[in-house]
Amino acid sequence: MAKEKREEPNKAPGKAVASLMQGGPTFEIPLFSAYKFEPSANSCNMSKLLEGMLDTRILELLAKLKIFRVDEFLRADVEKLAIAGLKPQDSMKLKAEFSKLFLPAVAIGDEYYKNQLKKCSIMQTRISGFDEVLEGGLRIGTLLEVCGSSGSGKTQLCLNVAVRLAGEYKIDVVYADTKGDLVASHLASLVEDLGYQEDFDGVLERIKVAKTKTMQSLISTLRHLQDPHKMTKRSKVIIVDSLASLYFPFIGVKTSDGNEGLSLLNHVASLLKRLAGSHHLAVVLVNLGTRWSQDEEFEGESRDDESNRGEQEDSLKPAMGKYWAHVPNTRLFLVRDQPDSSARTLIVQKSEYLASGKTSKFVINHNGTIE
Repeated sequence: MAKEKREEPNKAPGKAVASLMQGGPTFEIPLFSAYKFEPSANSCNMSKLLEGMLDTRILELLAKLKIFRVDEFLRADVEKLAIAGLKPQDSMKLKAEFSKLFLPAVAIGDEYYKNQLKKCSIMQTRISGFDEVLEGGLRIGTLLEVCGSSGSGKTQLCLNVAVRLAGEYKIDVVYADTKGDLVASHLASLVEDLGYQEDFDGVLERIKVAKTKTMQSLISTLRHLQDPHKMTKRSKVIIVDSLASLYFPFIGVKTSDGNEGLSLLNHVASLLKRLAGSHHLAVVLVNLGTRWSQDEEFEGESRDDESNRGEQEDSLKPAMGKYWAHVPNTRLFLVRDQPDSSARTLIVQKSEYLASGKTSKFVINHNGTIE
């Protein structure tokens, strides 16, 4: 029977040989068949059939021992393989060859660690106070909300997170700018000031800024990210700065279909959760600190008058009402220690995995960097 034609691979097995000693004269036959092969892109396909890899006569002898696949061959004792006529040294050569072709490659510890960080459930941001309060960093598959009053430094924190992640891990960060106040020159200065001059263009390229000035445009952007053909494998983080500004136009507006704003907000929440879970992303959301009572869905944006500035920060509530209050997996309040201070305090307001009330501090430098 003619063998199926196969593509010539770049990598071919070594030329191991074995002697058959079955009561007759000893002679050598090639262990591998003439056809060369290369494992699939899934290099750990251990269930691959041995057919076509070894000489036909060796395959017949192995079949009598019920050895048909690579994983079965690797698990078989050398003594058992000797029954098929394979000398111990030849069995070891074959095991080494198959291990090299089908088992994961050995990596240098530091390189392996960095690669795993790209895939693991926690990504360090290299912002000590931020990582400290999150007990390691951003968690894949979750929604993190940073909430605070105007001028508390929410946007500056998000920009630092975006630059750090794009620079350290070479990943794409989707930054949804809903207010239109992200200045390219400021972002470029931040890349330089944080020490990524050598990869300046690369870092800026990996921060994908999307101008989403309406709730509908944000939904369109999130739907676009759901398309596996349009979303790169490097996309690991979505930052929405800020969601509250998109919701404000709908406050108090009623339509024949009910509350349009709440309906759109529910749609956004659903898309974000699906992206975080199905595409293994970390989502960071910016929300405004405001004041709403139990009897009202939303009172509106907190005022910046002097009386409000004198009130305690812990009286702030997340904007967008009671429905949204339970959407994020973790909510942090960002508080400016003093009106003219560069020091900030992060407080865990609610979380599925962090202790409520936990705090940490960081400083926003005059150039906008956070160490």
